[in-house]
Amino acid sequence: MIFSDLPSQFEDKKKMILFLAAVLIIGFLATSIISYLVSRNSIRQSILKNELPLASDNIYSEIQRDLLKPIFISSLMANDTFFRDWIINGENDISEIRKYLTEIKSEYNTITSFFVSERSRKYYYPDGILKTISENETRDEWYFRVRSMKTSYEVNVDPDMANRDTMTIFINFRVLDYQGNFIGATGIGLTVDMVKKLINTYRARYNRDIYFFNEAGALILHSKNMKLVSPGDFRINDIPGLRDFSISLKENNRDKYNAQQVSENSLLNVRYIPDLKWYLVIEQAEDHTVDLLRKTLLINLSICFIICFVTLGIIRFTIIRYQERLEKRNIELAEKNQKIDEQRAQLEKQTFQLEKANHELKILNHEKDDFVGITAHDLKSPLNAVIGFAELIQHGEKTDDENRKYATYIVESSLNIVERINNLLDVDEAESGYEVKLQPFDFRTSVERTVQDFKFQAQTKNIVLKTTIPDQPVMTLANEKWMVEIIGNLVSNAIKYSPKHKTVELNLATQDERVTLEVADQGPGLTSSELSKLFEKYTLASPKPTAGESSTGLGLYIVKKMTQRMGGSVWCDSIPGEGSRFFVGFPAAR
Repeated sequence: MIFSDLPSQFEDKKKMILFLAAVLIIGFLATSIISYLVSRNSIRQSILKNELPLASDNIYSEIQRDLLKPIFISSLMANDTFFRDWIINGENDISEIRKYLTEIKSEYNTITSFFVSERSRKYYYPDGILKTISENETRDEWYFRVRSMKTSYEVNVDPDMANRDTMTIFINFRVLDYQGNFIGATGIGLTVDMVKKLINTYRARYNRDIYFFNEAGALILHSKNMKLVSPGDFRINDIPGLRDFSISLKENNRDKYNAQQVSENSLLNVRYIPDLKWYLVIEQAEDHTVDLLRKTLLINLSICFIICFVTLGIIRFTIIRYQERLEKRNIELAEKNQKIDEQRAQLEKQTFQLEKANHELKILNHEKDDFVGITAHDLKSPLNAVIGFAELIQHGEKTDDENRKYATYIVESSLNIVERINNLLDVDEAESGYEVKLQPFDFRTSVERTVQDFKFQAQTKNIVLKTTIPDQPVMTLANEKWMVEIIGNLVSNAIKYSPKHKTVELNLATQDERVTLEVADQGPGLTSSELSKLFEKYTLASPKPTAGESSTGLGLYIVKKMTQRMGGSVWCDSIPGEGSRFFVGFPAAR
């Protein structure tokens, strides 16, 4: 039978190993590819969210330092009072304007500085007068454009006639007289090669390609090896890596334009430079980073296949060894199961016997409780008779002093016994399993009744019972008989443990749909260790009753049991030497 199962077991092992191989290969492939995609996306997001914006901010800061400085210089020229006064006064001394423009050129290291007068249309530069501006001259269109524009200045790229038509970046600034009338255009020029060196410096420093486009999308400057004769030779869609990226020329708020985008194999950051009215495009190729990830992916896959091959070999060997151990273990388990079944049968027999004994104990305990309750109840009648006869002797007119003393002792002893019997009956009632009937009633009634019942006991020690009760009904849901027992026990304890000529306070209040009664005395107080055991059965604290009264240690236990059976709570706050404050709380009834 065993040999006939060998072929099927062999097939099962083969299928299991093939299944494990498929799971391992698919798992490794999925993990590696997902890791590659997640890493690539993470790197891309890191570049887009952190590296590119940071590089853009740094380059933008350096542009403000290097390229926006000429705008500031042109602004100073346009608002120079000497310069404007020379123009308004008739442009008489040409040497003054030559000296001024020469100083600007040499001081700020520009390729040129210029001024074109609206009155004379003369083009002044450091060497004198270059030419006279004409509306019919194509190369003079820039001046009439500046004259009619709304903004204070413009930045454009044109050939500079004064420097052999070198491509120059001009900052053209409108010059106004003191009444705001246009009186000419001034500014400075930087060669494109000079600015390109700055851009190449940025590229070398930040390892990013940099482009500048005007608002029409024409390429102005760049850091790549592209031959640019004049602006407009290339547009943004003509440059590889940027053709998928188009700048919105209708952007309503260019001052805050800042965006990131993935285009082909490049990551881009584009921001608008309002002072130059150019777009700054920073491009970072992700090929190098992705190549490293691809190489890492191939290495991971190779390692994964090696691990799969080794793992499958180990699994095959382990399965064979494990199956042999399982067969041996199955025989041992079968023997142990037989022993367990025998032990289980024995335990079931013992459990039945224990349940039977437990049931008999419950019956005996119930009979004991009934006997104690009946006995305690039956003892009350003869004791009450003894108390009655003793009181007759105690207060009789013919009783002498010695017999009156004996009668008083009999009354007090009998009352102590009655109190103990009542406590036993209360404990039996509190611990019984029958359902407690709860009904709404006015809490004030129980408090007032208890105060009236203990008024005489308090007077014997000259203790004042002070109550603070609301004028409105204080309705709660509880058993009124038990409530009287609870309040009575608390008040009785407060009187027992209070010295003479003190005050016991009963404060009744309603808060947050809960009724709380506080019973406060001025007794010796309790320690923290005594508080932790205060509500346990037969607990007697270290303080003793101040007038020799007896204590069974059941009163507070009864209070706790009855309170909890009615859904309430009881607690105590006490400071040694300053008295104790007992609280019972119940849900308010509507």
